[in-house]
Amino acid sequence: MNTANVIIIAPTNDAHAGALQWALQRNRVKALWGSSVRLHNATKYSVRADINGIHAFDSPLPCGKIQAIWNRLSRDPEAGVCAPEDRNFIASQWRVFQRNVMALETDFIDTLWINKPRAAELTENKLIQMRAAQKIGFIFPETTVTNDAEDVRRLIDRWGKVVLKTFNRHVWKSRSTNEVHSISVALLDADTVLDERSIAMCPSIYQRYIEKSFDIRVTVLGSHIYSVRILRTDRKPYVDWRNHILDHDVLMEEVALPAAVEMKLRALMDELGLVVGFIDFAVDSDGNFYFLEVNQQGQFLFIEEKLPHLPLLRSMASMLMSGSTAYSIDCSVEARMSDYIISDEYMRLRGAEQALAQHFSYEE
Repeated sequence: MNTANVIIIAPTNDAHAGALQWALQRNRVKALWGSSVRLHNATKYSVRADINGIHAFDSPLPCGKIQAIWNRLSRDPEAGVCAPEDRNFIASQWRVFQRNVMALETDFIDTLWINKPRAAELTENKLIQMRAAQKIGFIFPETTVTNDAEDVRRLIDRWGKVVLKTFNRHVWKSRSTNEVHSISVALLDADTVLDERSIAMCPSIYQRYIEKSFDIRVTVLGSHIYSVRILRTDRKPYVDWRNHILDHDVLMEEVALPAAVEMKLRALMDELGLVVGFIDFAVDSDGNFYFLEVNQQGQFLFIEEKLPHLPLLRSMASMLMSGSTAYSIDCSVEARMSDYIISDEYMRLRGAEQALAQHFSYEE
């Protein structure tokens, strides 16, 4: 194997992590993959704090340099094999240790973090994103976060149409019918019945609806940017394309960003401290780009499934291998999604997780 090493922190049934591990293996790069900093039960760490600073002098990958850590989606470490009476204590020790490690970032392991934990955690806040977007000059739909039905009604009276967004997607099953329901985005207008008690139960995000021509999804992988337009084959836009990305009539096309938008986009990534991000824009008939959100741990390989000529898997593998955001895609051998989804590795992962195809496109 190559002397370079990569750590992937993600659930062990994560489709994107599986694809990247496969791509790195094709490049003879050792990738250690686990759902927390306790990558496996035998993981050992030693961290020294002295007058010279704080650093790890023993790591879970002792052979070779750690080129990059992909902090995709961490979980609390498990206690492992131990006495039942000790389980809660040991798990809490690992949980606090992981919090310390994540806070130290490059002081713990001086390498490329994708993304740095503190920046990643901060960016998960929608209002922080909007503050950053406003600071660097992006326009975005007027937004109110509220649990007051009267405020919602006033927004509808003012704007005509309002998009309701939850902070997190929620899925539940009906006790009476066993039907599965979900909520993340809904369109409200003057005919919408607003239940005051339901709205008062928790705050949600309410945005002015943009009469858009299409959506733009931008994938930022270090220095490389990939942009696609998303709409229906009849050229009509979606209210929320994420619920329809697997539909037969979805249309996805590669597009070039205007230079001014790309410049602001790079400034936004710097402002948020992100290396990787997945940004959504709504574009109206006048060509105005409205910033909607940035997901720092979003999905991106579904784009390569739709547009195989876009080398997203290879780009991400190249950045992890090189340990630099200013990477060349030519530093890695070809790794295509079309090859991965017929590989034995994909079949094994698919056997561990039902309806895996959705995991290449689903996100909060």
